Order: sequence, then C-alpha cells, then structure tokens
Amino acid sequence: MDLKRIHEDLKGRFKQGSGYQLVDAYSEEWSDYFQKCFVHNEEHHWDDLLFYVVRRNKAMTVETHRRNSKSLPSETDGNVNWEETTFLNYLMHGFEYNLTSAIGESEADPKSKNTLKVHNSVSHKVYPSVAKRRMDLRGEETSVSYPVVLFQIDSYAEVFKDIVATSVNQEYAMELTAVNMELGIDIALFGGKVPYPVVKRVHETKAKGPVFEGLRKRLGSLVNRHAPSYQVTPSQILRMTSPDKHGCAEVAVTLSNPKPIVMSNLTATMEDSDNVELTSDKYKNEELPVEPGLAPLNAQLMSVEMTWEAIMQKLLYTDKKPDLPHT
Repeated sequence: MDLKRIHEDLKGRFKQGSGYQLVDAYSEEWSDYFQKCFVHNEEHHWDDLLFYVVRRNKAMTVETHRRNSKSLPSETDGNVNWEETTFLNYLMHGFEYNLTSAIGESEADPKSKNTLKVHNSVSHKVYPSVAKRRMDLRGEETSVSYPVVLFQIDSYAEVFKDIVATSVNQEYAMELTAVNMELGIDIALFGGKVPYPVVKRVHETKAKGPVFEGLRKRLGSLVNRHAPSYQVTPSQILRMTSPDKHGCAEVAVTLSNPKPIVMSNLTATMEDSDNVELTSDKYKNEELPVEPGLAPLNAQLMSVEMTWEAIMQKLLYTDKKPDLPHT
C-alpha cells in the first residue's frame, strides 16, 4: 500500500472533531489494517521501530518493538488499541518536523493581520516522542506522555542562543511544522507569538519571588496557575499556549548580555512555571536595529507538545502554510 493511499484512507477513517470511533478500536479490522500499512507493507519503507498503544492494568501506555522482533504483539491481542496504534505510527513516521523560533517587530498589514518583520530566526529538525523528560534538569528519567506527543530539543540553549530581543516593541514567535514532499504537505501544526513586554514582566517579577502573586492578578488569563512547578534552575521556564489551544510550548527565558552580536548568558532564579497565551500573525523578514539601553531576554524554545488527535486533525485536514522559514 503506497503512502498516498494510506493518507487518503486515514482521512476517511479519522472522524474529525468527535474522535476516532468509526469502528471498535480493538477490532480485527483495525488490526488487519495496521499490519497491512506498517508491518507487511512492501510498497512503502517505514522505520522499523513500531509503536503500540496498549492497555495495561486499566491504563494506556505505549510500547515499542522492532518490526522483525519476536516479541511483537499478536494480531489478535485484545489489549492493543489498533486504531490509535495506526494513527500514532503514521504521525511518528510519515513526516519531517521542524521547530522554528524568531524575534521581530509587528507592523500593520492592510491585506491581512499584523505582520512580524523578522530580526532573527532559527529552525531545528525535531522528532516526535511519547517519552517525557525534565528538560530543565537534563535528567535521564522519562515517563510516557501519551496521548500527548512531544517535540523536544536537548540542545535548546545552544540552538536558540541568538533569539534575543533588541527592542521593546519586538515579539517572540515560534512554530512547529510538518513536511512530506511526496504528499505535497508543508503545514504549520502549532504557532504564535508573545510580546517582549509580557515576557520581560514575568521574568522580572518571578526573580523577585513573592511579588509574583500580584502579577498573576494583573495579567489574568495570561498566567496559568496550574502550570507545573520546577526547582530553581539557571533559566525561568514559561509555558505558552497556541491561539487555537491545540498545543503548548515550553520556553527557557534567560537574561542576556545586551551586546547585539556576541551574547553571553547570565542566570536568573526560577521557582515555578508560567503560562503565556500566544497570538497568531503573519511574518516577513527584515532586520531591525538594536535599541540602546535594552536588557535583552534570550528565549530558548525547549519543546512543543500536542495530543495525537490534534496533530492528526491538522495532518489530515489543514492547509495552513507555515509563516516562518523552516528549512
């Protein structure tokens, strides 16, 4: 079965909006379809690592097996959710993904919404994962994140070291894209921007400690009380939600040397994580001068997370083109 046929089949099998319950997810029909697409498919080459969504002790988890492994779950294994297993393998293997972060300044565009004139942007290839780990602690311990799929960058501090605001009017933008040239797909799965003053205000207030509760009241919905807590680290971690609420980015914000070209990171105390809402705009490239006297903040995009359903809906149905360069 070739890739284009699989894509069209999955569009028909995935029920947009209300989930994925066209037939029993544990049925023989779904099992047969998975075997045909990913285990015994001679027409399209996939990576030989397969992901199985399995029910263990009344909880769902994900198990991985090599295609030629003798431990592959049986085709009649009633604990495997064959439907979700099929969709998960498709999004894990069928596309190339990139995380892009940029800094720029918005301007009015009469033909569309605001346009971001990009001062600097960086794109980095990422891989989907269902293994969650603490990015700020660089630890080895992981846990299964499913149904959330993660796109993480271990070297985020080095990759995004130049994403530094040079003007108070600038904004930080970020985007996750998916590409499959054979299918003619090049789309944005996640994206948005947040103004520099909002990031700066959260950064400064958190460094002061107890005053943070006052900031929560003033910013209202911009700050999420339920964001996870972290131990003290060299950077402050912000969680930023996309305008459509279908994804969340985790960003390390660090105070940097105000020199515009050579930048050295300083440390900032962080006690817990905050959630900032991103807004959605268009972008275009144009360099901007450095604003004298500004203490720039370096925003290092650590990860983006989305549920597998949100990813599949966009892979199968959306035609939203990326706004930021990602090659």
